[in-house]
Amino acid sequence: MLSDIVEFLATGIIAVIDAMGYAGVALGNEWHSNPTLSTWLHRFDALIILAILGLGGLFLWHKLHKRKA
Repeated sequence: MLSDIVEFLATGIIAVIDAMGYAGVALGNEWHSNPTLSTWLHRFDALIILAILGLGGLFLWHKLHKRKA
């Protein structure tokens, strides 16, 4: 039973890693030579920074709130 779960997870992880590697190679080849790609990625810079700061704030709030209780 447990070996089936481990096999399923390992297969899924390998597929995800392969997909991310392929996307990284594809984007890496176009990173500086394609102005459209650069424009689209820079549009999401502020959103990504806000998401990281928001998740960090939620983490700190959760830890501090848990400590008070």
